[in-house]
Amino acid sequence: MEHYKERMKEQYAPLVEQFVKEIGELDVTGITAPHIPIMGKNYGVSKYKIAFIGMETYGWEDADKFLNIAKNNSGEAVFLMEDTINNLEHLGWADNYHATFWGFVFKFLARFYKVCFEDLVTKKAYPELLSSFVWGNTNSIERYKVSAESKGVDYATWELVKRASTCFDSINNIIKSVNPKLFS
Repeated sequence: MEHYKERMKEQYAPLVEQFVKEIGELDVTGITAPHIPIMGKNYGVSKYKIAFIGMETYGWEDADKFLNIAKNNSGEAVFLMEDTINNLEHLGWADNYHATFWGFVFKFLARFYKVCFEDLVTKKAYPELLSSFVWGNTNSIERYKVSAESKGVDYATWELVKRASTCFDSINNIIKSVNPKLFS
């Protein structure tokens, strides 16, 4: 596992530094932090290296908190939100299991590993499976209308942050760092 974490840090820490430099002293209040892919703690020991790639988060850590950490330690910022998967917080994110990203992820895992869906999501009977993958997004910063607009963020400010975040948006970052074998 440490091998994968080191590769994540090598790939993403320079991007975090680039992002911080581009943001400068811009007031990012109301904007979410960039979503850096999260690798579950059991990814390294999992037989199958799976990455689930969504479009964006719908609410995430504040950019202010991310920048405060990133300015002091870009490597720490890479792993800022990894506990969301490792502590199984993601089990509470699906509004339903029919037409949502997390509903798809959990149904996929249940079928792929041939375990009971209800046992997986309700009983948390397979925590090792629920933390055995990488989760990334094609948009590291949410679209303006998703969260920034309702928080009164100036569009031009959001646009500068969005532009600075594009360094995180390439699937090649995930491929280079954790080398998944199956994308969904």
